[in-house]
Amino acid sequence: MNIGIMCHDSWGGSSAVAIRLAGQLGLRGHNIHLFTLCRPCMSAHGLNSVTQHYVYREWAANRNPGELYIDWTPEDIKCFRDMVLRVVMESGIDILNFHYAHPFAEIATDIKTTYWSRHLRVAGTFHGTDVTNISNRRLKNIQMCLGSVDYFTTVSRHHAALASRVFRLDCPPQVLPNFVDLNAYGPGNRLRNRERRRRPRIAHISNFRPIKNPFLTVQFFLSIRACLDCEIWFVGDGPLRHEVMKRFSAHGLEDDVRYLGLTHNIADVLTEVDLLLVTSEMESFCLVALEAMASGVPVLAPRVGGLPELVRDGDSGLLFGSHISEEAVDLALSILLDQPEWTRMAKNAVHRAHKYDQDRLVGAYEEMYMSVVCARDPDARICV
Repeated sequence: MNIGIMCHDSWGGSSAVAIRLAGQLGLRGHNIHLFTLCRPCMSAHGLNSVTQHYVYREWAANRNPGELYIDWTPEDIKCFRDMVLRVVMESGIDILNFHYAHPFAEIATDIKTTYWSRHLRVAGTFHGTDVTNISNRRLKNIQMCLGSVDYFTTVSRHHAALASRVFRLDCPPQVLPNFVDLNAYGPGNRLRNRERRRRPRIAHISNFRPIKNPFLTVQFFLSIRACLDCEIWFVGDGPLRHEVMKRFSAHGLEDDVRYLGLTHNIADVLTEVDLLLVTSEMESFCLVALEAMASGVPVLAPRVGGLPELVRDGDSGLLFGSHISEEAVDLALSILLDQPEWTRMAKNAVHRAHKYDQDRLVGAYEEMYMSVVCARDPDARICV
């Protein structure tokens, strides 16, 4: 098939999934065109078999790779649309799959209308804040254009129900969860590394956006550190990172905190930590939690969004309420101090992660594309 994939160029879950999907589909022999505004900062195995298209080769000096840039200028939108339309016309793309609703839903459906063809299809994949954090003006625009989309997917049952309600969809999105490369993420020498360390090590991996609530991570660690000699690693970058650093400095805990910034070697980092701490206000799925589980790292996360579908409370991780509580801190201490319990949960996390194997779920995307492309009635909306 000739497949076009549209996604954001910054560091984040929707970009990671779309780029990895493009790479894997390319390795399977499909003709893949990846469209981003700028050259993407994330890399993926197999992109040498993908044709990449971007409007700007270099990022603007004031853009942070950890921030999700959705306030595109009219010039950004026009240049991106014209680029995609040209490739659609020249390459005979069968299906455009946008990952993240804004601004791609409007662009993709505009292209479908402009380049009217009984063969071009559009599939939309909702990822997170494109559903949960959307202005009324954007919501109306997206609702209007979604009527031209042939098929919808999203990453969890919770997000499917939410997207159906927010966008008033006639057909609920198909749930195609995020996936993990089990060859790249694995337990490796996790147990031996943990036994070698004297201090338990916690990790928080995010793009430091407000929805990731990194200030709650600070409060959480302060409470844990008061009871246990431990350290925390922060991986990523974003708008709230410097404020997080200031808050730790105010408590004199610089020696207990390490900032690794943006890194392509998340798998290597996870082999060196004992617990992944997620403090997000909302998560449609949480890709990094899946990567941690595949690496044999138990997850401590809030009971929000799609996280309970991924993390089985008390089995492959622990879930808490949305706010700091003595119970939540006790959960963290229980898993960090009880070696047999940590080992049990780490093994269960690895086993659980196998449900989200990359090969199986990329195959599910292939099947979805084929069903949409081969639909007999080009004017009919395909439902799950």
